[in-house]
Amino acid sequence: MLKGFWKTKQGRLLLLAEAVVLLLLLGITVFHKNDVIRISAKQYSVSGGTYDAASCWCIASEHTDTPFVTIGPLCLDRGVYRVVLPYGEDTAGDSLICVAEDGVTTGVYTNGATLYHGRSSTSFQMWVLKPVDTLTLQVLYSGNGSLLVGDLDIVETSGLYRGILVIVFLLMLTLNLVVSRMVQRRFPVQAVGVLVITALASIPLCKNYTISGGDLIFHLMRIEGVKDGLLSGQFPVRIAPKWLCGYGYASSVFYGEILLYFPALLRLAGFSVQAAYKMLLFAINLGTAFISYDCFTKIAKDKWTGLIAALLYTLSPDRLFSQYVYAALGRAGAMMFLPFIALGFYQLYTRETEDADYWKGGVFLTLGFSGLIQTHSLSGMITVIFSVLLCALLALRTFRKKTLAVIGGAAGITLLLNAWFIVPFLDFVRRGDFIMEHTSERTIQSVGLPFSQLMGLFIRRGS
Repeated sequence: MLKGFWKTKQGRLLLLAEAVVLLLLLGITVFHKNDVIRISAKQYSVSGGTYDAASCWCIASEHTDTPFVTIGPLCLDRGVYRVVLPYGEDTAGDSLICVAEDGVTTGVYTNGATLYHGRSSTSFQMWVLKPVDTLTLQVLYSGNGSLLVGDLDIVETSGLYRGILVIVFLLMLTLNLVVSRMVQRRFPVQAVGVLVITALASIPLCKNYTISGGDLIFHLMRIEGVKDGLLSGQFPVRIAPKWLCGYGYASSVFYGEILLYFPALLRLAGFSVQAAYKMLLFAINLGTAFISYDCFTKIAKDKWTGLIAALLYTLSPDRLFSQYVYAALGRAGAMMFLPFIALGFYQLYTRETEDADYWKGGVFLTLGFSGLIQTHSLSGMITVIFSVLLCALLALRTFRKKTLAVIGGAAGITLLLNAWFIVPFLDFVRRGDFIMEHTSERTIQSVGLPFSQLMGLFIRRGS
């Protein structure tokens, strides 16, 4: 029936219309002209310094309470721009270039850039969501050493059209999936329930800002690190090349980044890092709802029970707190894979070893533990400990020949699939000297969660 629909006049017209729209957007993206707006340094408003006509540089001479350089007001149309500023600095300081206005009121979103010592230029992106005619850029001088700034370039990129192309493509995929399911009459109520659960879990994402959390900046930097690593030719990305003033840092050795390739690709497509981060959180919510529904349905052998279990699991306060309040992206991603492990052990210990598909329990264990390793190593270690305890408690069933074979096979395949991550991890732990080896004062007694708060819903408010 499905193949028949796409062969009908309506199906072919739908595919043709989608192809035409995508080709038009692709053409606009590819052939978009990147206009460059150059602003000469002699047009800057300078405070606490002078403009040197011979070198065409603005030179800072003293630190003042006002910005060293003010550029603007500028008129920009809607789009994504890259700002490039050449500079020179002989002392490490905290000088930076930024947008003077608040993005919420102007519709201009950017983080600016720090003027690091030892580099000759810096660049950053601006997302202008609505036309603006009062945009002002500022260079703030730290007062340390000398600072020189040259002509500013504002380059209009095709980022806006690339972003629209990606959004339209995803919407078309969703439309085709829905149409296909409706034609097949295979769009159950439970599928709608999974989407509703995802929507409820994603309500905090429906804002024009990103909720701040303890690890938010670190994870945004990781997304940027993966994006920059891909641009530098790495795959998989092992070193974030622009961290530490351009020296790079191998944070991915300790933190699995498999989920970060999705937002990194969105960054390459033109989305802001905050938008890419939000889309990743939405994808985690969708993945958690779908995986938990599928796994719990297989355990309970009832779709409605599986849906209720998925609702409780996806909307659990602990998971939402980790994802939004603490911004524990790794832990939130790891919780997406935990139902696989529950299903794997359930099948191994509740089914007879003579069943033809008994081995499938090992497949679910491999999926689950691989997901934990690639998202949150600490969750993986904790889960391994409790898995060993479970095997010990169910020793009579564990030490069956086929059960041991499946568990051993799952463990071996998991180690082989993730050896590219595990081996460097263990090598760094053995050879390196890291902060985690000098945390003797951070004991569980001083920073651990009291037992009375384990079931708390609002931990920061003491309930």
